[in-house]
Amino acid sequence: MIQGYAGNALYKLSQSIYYLTNIISVAGRLVMSTVEEIKSAISALSKEDYIHLREWLSEKDWEQWDKEIERDSASGKLDFLMEEAVAEKNQGRLSKL
Repeated sequence: MIQGYAGNALYKLSQSIYYLTNIISVAGRLVMSTVEEIKSAISALSKEDYIHLREWLSEKDWEQWDKEIERDSASGKLDFLMEEAVAEKNQGRLSKL
């Protein structure tokens, strides 16, 4: 799994809240329909429930990221990365990690 948490944390949280707004019914009844309602419900969670929700949202975000990378790779969108790496290697500009 590719991780670059620092730059994406806030974006991922906002995306997660957006996705949660799409969950509007459970057992046929309206649960929450706005971001503000979801934010309010999240604010009311216990520390343990908040941690659990945050971990769940993070995992969902990484799953979506992995799927996006797989789609981009399969479609050839990321081929330029391999080409750049091969060019760097051929020019002797790669170093061991």
